[in-house]
Amino acid sequence: MNKTKISDELLPPVDGADRKEMKNLYTWTLEEAVQAQRQWTGKHRGPLYQWLGAQELLELYKLYKAGHKEAIIEAFFSCSINSLPLPEWLEMAFLRAYREVRCYRAKSWDDVFEQPHPKNMKIGAKKDEREKGIEVYLRVIEMRDKDSTTAIDRGLFNDIGGELGLSGSLAEKYYYNFKNKFNR
Repeated sequence: MNKTKISDELLPPVDGADRKEMKNLYTWTLEEAVQAQRQWTGKHRGPLYQWLGAQELLELYKLYKAGHKEAIIEAFFSCSINSLPLPEWLEMAFLRAYREVRCYRAKSWDDVFEQPHPKNMKIGAKKDEREKGIEVYLRVIEMRDKDSTTAIDRGLFNDIGGELGLSGSLAEKYYYNFKNKFNR
């Protein structure tokens, strides 16, 4: 488990169970999140998805601190879809941005949150990578759990890619992008 100190800005502003839970999510490894998901019996998104949301919040916080205002809306979405409490930085950033429009200091939401995608972005490809990256990763883990001698190679990626409507090379790319993003 990662023992890095978590800044108060990354946690909900009110002491309580949400703060403790967020600290745990920030410090788990990917393997710990996958294991917790396997034990999950709830109806809604489980620990793995909350962990992914928390990891995304860490990256979005860095982007926001570097001046990327679009991180506010993305972080708000991540909290909402993963049932995560708003960290202090996000709460304050959203309120500042909202007040810019509400108090007529900005003309539009794009002025305070920036445009959602750069020009000429291949949105379909980005959507596939975002949605299928985790599926490929989890499928590889599942197949390795069934048989620990399963090689993580082109044949495996061809099989998984076929199941998910991807080429083997794209499945491999998604797997390693996902794995490398969260295994620092």
